Amino acid sequence: VYASLVEFLDTRGLLRTPPFDSTPCAGAGLRAISAAKVREFLRLAEERGRFHPSGARSPKDVLTHFHLLADGVPTQAAVFLFGRSPVRWLTQTPIHCLWFAGTEKRKPIDDQKAFAGTAFEIIDAALQFVLDKLTSRVGLATAGAGAPVQPEIPVFAIREAIVNAVAHRDYLSAGFGQCIVFSDRVEVWNPGHLPAGLTAEDLRTPHGPVPHNPLIAEPLFRAGYAEKAGTGTTDIIEACRAAGLPEPEFAQRGPHFVVTLWRD
Repeated sequence: VYASLVEFLDTRGLLRTPPFDSTPCAGAGLRAISAAKVREFLRLAEERGRFHPSGARSPKDVLTHFHLLADGVPTQAAVFLFGRSPVRWLTQTPIHCLWFAGTEKRKPIDDQKAFAGTAFEIIDAALQFVLDKLTSRVGLATAGAGAPVQPEIPVFAIREAIVNAVAHRDYLSAGFGQCIVFSDRVEVWNPGHLPAGLTAEDLRTPHGPVPHNPLIAEPLFRAGYAEKAGTGTTDIIEACRAAGLPEPEFAQRGPHFVVTLWRD
């Protein structure tokens, strides 16, 4: 209902709050953008064959190309993607990671960390936090000297769930994203709702991509963190099946959308 109301107000021009990703970041100029982080993004994008800039490569040129400037001012998406210290301007962007030795969300909390930084940095940090809490198994060394080490939940499935949480969450909400490791599962929480017309059950079948924050999703795609095929959730399901795990769950819990990945 909430998502449908937002869509209705938006189509009627009655939604007065501008989208998070295209809104100028108040008080942040081009100096808030890290040239080194822009260069690293270009390296990743070119390495994956998803961006081949033919002109200038200055931060301003890159932001202009990806529509991340509003009247010469970096948008909030620009600061979140390439900012020197995004949390200085965008206090709602960190991801909170927690570990409970049991199966319930209750104190004491065995470990917790809050990761701030760019969208790329918090995805990497949250993924590593989860992997550090899982058990791993050693596979057969069919090629080379080293045997592969495989976490009990496929890395792809965890990473995809975290990327989706970052790309699709509602950043106008004051809530935080969370990655929670329990003894039997991993849950990824993000404030927000599915797009109007899309249900949690629809995520189990092929569907078109509907990014909530397209100006954030596009650079994530170019850098190889995301796809634009609408297959992310079905790929997560298939990865868990292939690993012999129960199918993941997708559910709306109040103002949060939650992905549950079951452990072995």
